[in-house]
Amino acid sequence: MKRITGIVCLLITHSFIRGQITMQTNLPKALPLNSEITFEVKINKGNSTNFAKYQMEIPRGTTVKEVDVKSGSFASDENLIKIIWVMAPIDPEFSISLKLTTGVVAGKKTFKQKYFYVENEDKREVEMEPLTVIFKDSVASISVSSNDFVSIMPKEMPSLLTTTINAAEISTKNPELLKQQVLQLKKDSKDAFVIGEKEKRKAEDNRVKANAEISKAELISDETLKKQAMDKAMLDKEKAENDIEVAARVLTLAKSLEDNANEIDAINRSVNPGSYTGQPTRNTTIIAAANKPSSSSNNNETGKRINTNESEKISLSEKTSEGSNKNNNLEVGLVYKIQLGAFSKEPSPKDFKSIGKIKVSEENGMYKVLYGSFASKEEAFKQREQILSKGFDGFVVSYQDGVRVK
Repeated sequence: MKRITGIVCLLITHSFIRGQITMQTNLPKALPLNSEITFEVKINKGNSTNFAKYQMEIPRGTTVKEVDVKSGSFASDENLIKIIWVMAPIDPEFSISLKLTTGVVAGKKTFKQKYFYVENEDKREVEMEPLTVIFKDSVASISVSSNDFVSIMPKEMPSLLTTTINAAEISTKNPELLKQQVLQLKKDSKDAFVIGEKEKRKAEDNRVKANAEISKAELISDETLKKQAMDKAMLDKEKAENDIEVAARVLTLAKSLEDNANEIDAINRSVNPGSYTGQPTRNTTIIAAANKPSSSSNNNETGKRINTNESEKISLSEKTSEGSNKNNNLEVGLVYKIQLGAFSKEPSPKDFKSIGKIKVSEENGMYKVLYGSFASKEEAFKQREQILSKGFDGFVVSYQDGVRVK
């Protein structure tokens, strides 16, 4: 029976031994609305210096920007911020600085943090205990200091590391959990590929510059100056070549992540085919007039939902609740919308009252909050500025005949 091997083969999120990866932060437990605060996160990661990623899931209506991320690559993706290092900082403990904008929505907000790293050719993922912060009007302006750090420990999770998997071993697993793991592996693969390509190009440019400096050094007549210039250029070239090698390892990691995700997905499909059969979601209403079985989610190799006829488009939920409309398939042609966030649990439209009527679209297991329907990008971007002024975040997306355009 075919087995999966390679750098990474994961079927469940696994954590390292409790206490081996820890974090501290000086983010206050209470913050005023409509304010900005710069805070730190200390990451105690031990001696691991390979490819690593820090991830924070932030509450809707808030934004987080980089201040000092220790040469990492910062990215913001909907309600997630990510910092990726081709090689993690060498110090066992290091700090990153971030700037939080609290927005205008009061209440208890949860920040969820994860740290991913590669060790001994295996990918590891540590999820920390959630951090709760109260956002309210009555809090006075707050500053943070080095005396305010509190510890955040890893969640209590099974420490399970699997490097070889076969169909018999996963046939009894939760197929939905497997699909989530496949999705996470593909996200990690994309992150690794993007940063690997970026660092590879930068290192190759540095090698070209170093070779040019070597050529210049060879023309220097003064032997002392020539030696100094040559030594520096050779060191620069050696560093560039080392950086190219590191980038190549990250790209290999990216391919391994993708290959293993596809392998796990293929096995899951073969042993759990029923989990890929399309079924109406809990907010889907079937029109009785159709009076025939629905095939609204036929499966293809990429696992995407495919609407096969117009009646199935109409059968999607048209439920509206305080401005929330889950049906995006009734719109014809190309339109632009503003996405305010994507959440694993269905958000309440009340959280977006100050914006106006919004739609909640369930796509690929995530609830995406959308605002407006604009004929041009310019109009959408203009409205986005109004949303930003109200303390919310958002970005422009496009839909063609109700289907998200990538």
